[in-house]
Amino acid sequence: MKGFTLFEVLVVTLIMGIIMAAVLMVFSISQRSWSSGNVSINLRDQVIRAIMTMNKELSQGPAAGANQINLVTGASSNSVTFYLPHDNGGYGSVVNPAGNIQWAGPYTYSLNGSRQIIRTFGATWSVLANYVTSLQFTRSASRIIQVNITARQTPTAGQQLQDTEQAIIKIRN
Repeated sequence: MKGFTLFEVLVVTLIMGIIMAAVLMVFSISQRSWSSGNVSINLRDQVIRAIMTMNKELSQGPAAGANQINLVTGASSNSVTFYLPHDNGGYGSVVNPAGNIQWAGPYTYSLNGSRQIIRTFGATWSVLANYVTSLQFTRSASRIIQVNITARQTPTAGQQLQDTEQAIIKIRN
């Protein structure tokens, strides 16, 4: 009868154990990498969606020189409050019969204590982005608002990830 000796079985078991440990290590590293990439994409997605919402509303909103925005030229703030043109009287236009623009608001973008960008309109509010550590609005010219957002998040088993975005928004008129 031919068979394997105890020593041969132990050597094969040791080699298989080493191979399995290497496979598990590769799997663990790839799982951490996937998690980190997923968090990074989620962070960027939230910041971009917040900037797109702000760009849409601020660019259609307050006219340059109008008192419909609380940020004066040359000033910076971590929040901004503004009004948007709105058909308040049901005329089918934001301009009433007297020729005046009707405004709705105030709308406010701000950073709360839970690291969220909040959009407030009257008594209602919505979260535009999470994990935000810095929100800055700068009115560099009468028709230009610069928005800077920094967001940070730490994946479950990894280093802290950061995304910083900047938008230059041109106010209408």
